[in-house]
Amino acid sequence: MGMYILLFIIFISAVFLERIKHHYTHNKQGWKVQKISYKQIDYSEKINEKWQTIKIDANITIGTFEPFFKSKEAWKSYPNWAQNRSLIIERVTKKFPLKDEIRLIGADDDI
Repeated sequence: MGMYILLFIIFISAVFLERIKHHYTHNKQGWKVQKISYKQIDYSEKINEKWQTIKIDANITIGTFEPFFKSKEAWKSYPNWAQNRSLIIERVTKKFPLKDEIRLIGADDDI
């Protein structure tokens, strides 16, 4: 019984430490990307010590979670702080690669 309690405490501690690590990492880099549901990704930037967020559509296509970005024209509906479209797309696709890019992960350029 004591062993199970010890394992439970270790598990809770590991989860807690991971959350603290993410908190400090996001605060240091000033932006974060989170999967909210199978239909939505939140991209946030810390501006004036407050997190500002835009919602990006997503979907599961053939078993792959993939973001769907607005067109350049539709992107203008986002707030001014989020107008650097290429930077935001780059950051989001680091965490959630586009379906066509997934096959390239780990590929050797010399092949």
